[in-house]
Amino acid sequence: LAHEDQDTGKIEHMQVDMVVLSSALIPAEGSKELAKILGVELARDGFFKQKDACGAPLESTHEGIYLCGCATGPKDITDSIAEASGAATKAALLVEERVEEVKTEIEPIDISGEPRVGVFVCHCGLNIAGLLPCESLAEYAKTLVNVVFSEDVLFACAESTQRQIQERVKKHNLNRVVVAACTPRTHEPIFQETLAKVGFNPYLFEMVNIRDQCSWVHIHEPEAATQKAKDLIRMAVAKARLSHPLDKREMEVGQEILIIGGGIAGMQSAIDFASRGFKVHLVEKEPQLGGRVFNLASLYPQGRPGKDLIDMKLDELKKFGVNTYTNTEVNTIEGFIGNFDVGLHSKGKKIFQKLKIGAIVLAIGSDLYQPDEHHGYKKFSNVYTNMEIEQMLLQKGIPENVKSVVFIQCVGSRGSEGNPGCSRYCCQAAIKQAIVFKEKGIDVTIFHRGIRVYAKGAEMMYRRARELGVLFLPYPDDSFPSIKGKTKAENIVVYSKDLDADIVVPVDMVVLSAGMIPKAEESQRLSEILRVSRGPDKFFLERHPKFGPVETSVDGVFLCGCCQFPQDIADSIAQASAVASRASALLSKGIITLEPIVSSVDEELCRGCGSCAEICEFKAVELIEKEKGIWVARVNEALCKGCGSCCAICPTGAIDIKHFRRDQIEAELEALFE
Repeated sequence: LAHEDQDTGKIEHMQVDMVVLSSALIPAEGSKELAKILGVELARDGFFKQKDACGAPLESTHEGIYLCGCATGPKDITDSIAEASGAATKAALLVEERVEEVKTEIEPIDISGEPRVGVFVCHCGLNIAGLLPCESLAEYAKTLVNVVFSEDVLFACAESTQRQIQERVKKHNLNRVVVAACTPRTHEPIFQETLAKVGFNPYLFEMVNIRDQCSWVHIHEPEAATQKAKDLIRMAVAKARLSHPLDKREMEVGQEILIIGGGIAGMQSAIDFASRGFKVHLVEKEPQLGGRVFNLASLYPQGRPGKDLIDMKLDELKKFGVNTYTNTEVNTIEGFIGNFDVGLHSKGKKIFQKLKIGAIVLAIGSDLYQPDEHHGYKKFSNVYTNMEIEQMLLQKGIPENVKSVVFIQCVGSRGSEGNPGCSRYCCQAAIKQAIVFKEKGIDVTIFHRGIRVYAKGAEMMYRRARELGVLFLPYPDDSFPSIKGKTKAENIVVYSKDLDADIVVPVDMVVLSAGMIPKAEESQRLSEILRVSRGPDKFFLERHPKFGPVETSVDGVFLCGCCQFPQDIADSIAQASAVASRASALLSKGIITLEPIVSSVDEELCRGCGSCAEICEFKAVELIEKEKGIWVARVNEALCKGCGSCCAICPTGAIDIKHFRRDQIEAELEALFE
């Protein structure tokens, strides 16, 4: 394989056993024909054209037809799932006839008598069977106490196998089931739902992960991996034998929505909620709605002012009757999903307003990194941030004496300061501004660490900038461009690996592309109030990047926009619509079901020490006075996550976790050491 060493510029040769080509995503076959049938337009790149790539990313050029995922261009799974939920919100508004869920009464199976355990060992193609002897594992399971049936299957999650498991439950009168397969995180709900359809209580089911924990991690130790798989199956059977059926409870939920943050994401989410009939409260701590978008001179790729988009959204907020609160902050939040008690405080007012809320959306946005003298900022009068350039273009325009402009990328991004990751918007914003400068006859150079153009139409902007003569020059990760001058920046000095020498560029203006960083104080305060997790970068953390991209670990609390991670305007809008979809689905029925795997207190053993209440991160445990002078712990099952912290710290053993009771854990440990 011949390739160029970019550090030396020399052609190198290397011997390889395999070459992997990273293929581009291209428009789906038949897109042209489908576009003609539907009467929608295609973009220049062959993907479906959006009505407005920035302001309406989910709408096609034909009313009533919506777009999501890779239909509009290459997407990650996370973005595709968020867009799919958002498109569902838009489409649901046009559907007059709603399908009511029909509940079918299923007679529960008889679980009296001795446990009758069935074990199913999955091959998972070659993921498991490529290393583990699945047939032998199934035979081994037959030797375990109370196992009355065991077999190996090719794919346990396949629809045909799911029906097969249902048939085996009926035929062999199974009242406990163990599946040894892949990860319960993604597949346990599938098996629980399948079993529930034949009257089998989902909490009489156990799942063993012999893929991730055996075949994948011990690929060079097949014998040890097989023994470990036997141990895990034996432990699961021991736990299943002591399982008891659990039932989910239903609880009424409120129908009002609180959105914290009145930027473009918060506004769009409010519009989508209100258009579906929810009463919405939109809270913004600043004097006006719109966030940074309001102050943008132009939005790429169309080029219209940011104020135009915000004004359009303001009209929609008024149309749907959204309650807006400016100069207002959330002061207190108590309660749980469907029943949050929220206190609002408006600046300059002594009155605290109380709201009863069903779901909460965090849309507080982000801050921009503030450069220092190391970057020449505030040291030289002609060094600006990219946001200051937007203000300049919006208000007074470019000074006439400016003939040469240099942009420096990744200021406060992809490094030890500011945001350790990519801020995702900076390259597109710099290119947009560079085109404006270049069209006025100004020389433009962009120093970068690898141009990244994420947004729809951004690649075309990049090519347009190159055609106009914008110069793109890389600078090393460990060598920030040096700004030289007295009171003003006069030259930029950058080391070039290609030339093995310094490049000197005369400048009249320097633009620092500042990265997005979390709103430190506000995000920390809300994180503490709501118990919402934050990542190492201090942005709010989603429940799961693929399966729950807009949910948090706290039920009833959702995320959208740049408070989660740096995003473009179109991404923020799509995500805001996704939140409306997910939360609406949760609240629209008026009731929710509560997970039964929660803590339970034996009040006879509880001495009311309060250790459990102190350690609970979710404020699910509190002390109540049972009788005069006698205090005991009580668990709010709507708040409890079943994490087990209270159980571990209880000095008297008064607290247990349903489905993970102490006797079940002990049985597993005893089985492990048999």
